[in-house]
Amino acid sequence: MNTLDIRLRVSADIKIEAEEIFKQMGMTMSEAMRIFLNQCINSGGLPVKPHIKIPNKKTIKTFEDTDKQIGLTISNNTKEMFNKLGT
Repeated sequence: MNTLDIRLRVSADIKIEAEEIFKQMGMTMSEAMRIFLNQCINSGGLPVKPHIKIPNKKTIKTFEDTDKQIGLTISNNTKEMFNKLGT
């Protein structure tokens, strides 16, 4: 089977993080990419559902702010809460 080189441009952070994950799985970046490409062929599309990390940075900040009681609307009942929120 003939092989050829594929060039891939990604940020250094992505490369380092991905290589660490692949290393823990006992494979190289090249082996992981070959698996990915074969799975694209086998599934007739992307073999994964693209998604963002949950919780993301915004969600983590919101959790931290809530723990510190930053930006909270405190009410004694629902009527008061809706009045404060303007709904």
